[in-house]
Amino acid sequence: MSGFFDLNVPVQELDEDSTRHVVKKLASVGYKTIALNHVVELHLGAKSVAKPRMHFADEVVPVQGHRHPMAIHSRLTVLLNESTSMNLLAHESLQSYDLLAVQPTTERHFQKACMDLEVDIISLDLTVRLPYNLRQPPVRAAIDRGVHFELLYSPMLTEGLTRSTIISNAKNIIRLTRGKNVIVSSSAYSSMQVRAPYDVMNLGSLFDCTPSLSRDAVSKNGRSVLFHAEARRGHGMATVKVKPVSQLAKAQQWQVRKIHECRQEESESEDDDEDEDMEEEENRENETPLVDVDSAAVDSAGAGAVKRKRSSLDGEDEAPLAKRADAI
Repeated sequence: MSGFFDLNVPVQELDEDSTRHVVKKLASVGYKTIALNHVVELHLGAKSVAKPRMHFADEVVPVQGHRHPMAIHSRLTVLLNESTSMNLLAHESLQSYDLLAVQPTTERHFQKACMDLEVDIISLDLTVRLPYNLRQPPVRAAIDRGVHFELLYSPMLTEGLTRSTIISNAKNIIRLTRGKNVIVSSSAYSSMQVRAPYDVMNLGSLFDCTPSLSRDAVSKNGRSVLFHAEARRGHGMATVKVKPVSQLAKAQQWQVRKIHECRQEESESEDDDEDEDMEEEENRENETPLVDVDSAAVDSAGAGAVKRKRSSLDGEDEAPLAKRADAI
């Protein structure tokens, strides 16, 4: 799970072709993982939430610059207002979505989302001035719990007051979070609103983000959101999801082939190691053993050589003395 992420692609039930064009555009500019977003309001009289339709589940969407196809997840965004049934957020029907996000409209709901609700993403409507002030304690509590805040860039493509309002609200969020646990998504309804990942990173300068934080907002932090969602659905016990091979979609069949290839490479490497060990053992057996030499014989031979050397030196010294005596 790597590459660039866009975790907010609105699902247009009445115009699936537009959604398909957006998905293909995201793949063509290099996004590896996306989430199809369903937006609902949980009224007090509601009893459950419809399960997500797995759009494009059987389609293989190639990604520009990657060998593997695009990973497509489902997401549910719940609008929190005074008529929202908060108890329904814990309903098991919501667990059928890969990601769970909320969009609070009041300060009370914002604080509850940051401090209590088991969600993955908090998304705010930044196109208007927020009716409440964002405070440091609840924001810090959300970060400590692994919840991420979402910024949307497609509304910024319009001219006028909306753009300046979005930039002002986004700067406030970056200031409170210090750039941590922030993701940037498109929320694009048409392919014309899609921007490449590096173009989105450049928008971070408008929000007073450093280049590294801007990159994390479209890559690393998106991966953290998916890990947090896995842990939330598993009640914090594990982040490993087991699924039978027969239930894998066509777009995920490459994972099985990759596992088989890795296992085959491991077995071949083990065979090579065994052959090398056997060859080394044979070489050791064929080597000529070293001959042990008697140390006493070596010592006696050395002593005899020393005596012969001394006698020769003594003979050399006596010859000049005899010559001197004759001369005298």
